[in-house]
Amino acid sequence: MTSNVVFVIDANKQPLQPCSAAVNATRKKLVTILKDETFLSVLVSDGASTKMTRLSSSLAKRHWIDAGCVNTKLIVILKTLQPLQVKCNGHGNKQFVTMDAYGFPRKSYEPKKVRKDWKAGDIIRVTKKDGTMLMGRVKKAAKKLVYIPFGGKEASFSSENARAIHKSDGYKYNLAAIDSELLHKIAT
Repeated sequence: MTSNVVFVIDANKQPLQPCSAAVNATRKKLVTILKDETFLSVLVSDGASTKMTRLSSSLAKRHWIDAGCVNTKLIVILKTLQPLQVKCNGHGNKQFVTMDAYGFPRKSYEPKKVRKDWKAGDIIRVTKKDGTMLMGRVKKAAKKLVYIPFGGKEASFSSENARAIHKSDGYKYNLAAIDSELLHKIAT
């Protein structure tokens, strides 16, 4: 019985060479493509130097802070304690044309675009009749009305009183909550 346990422990100590080789090759190819084909300045660093920069800057362990400590030997000073969170929502159904039984596009298809100025997901500013401004994300857009969530309900407004602030790009943007632990560490 003891020999089986030793065998299992010895099996777990074997290095995962094929997996790590595949990960390293993929990482190297990704960096090469980003540098050569996008003409962006790509900064690459190992985990040890990133950690040393973070520790010498007296910063907490956070993913967004580690991203700022990549490939620098300087002291990193945070200009914000509230990072921008980006969530991919997509655009919904991307099948523009339905197919027939043989896989060909239907001939009678015409796109049913209700509005040309905005669509669901856009952020708009609406001027109400009393002169107050209201900003929100369009839930749905009809021919003459736009619907945005307001006060737990869905409120409709005339499109004449609405102005687009941000067009929908498939992402949702939020400011993250301020990290009180990080704030306390920087204050002391």
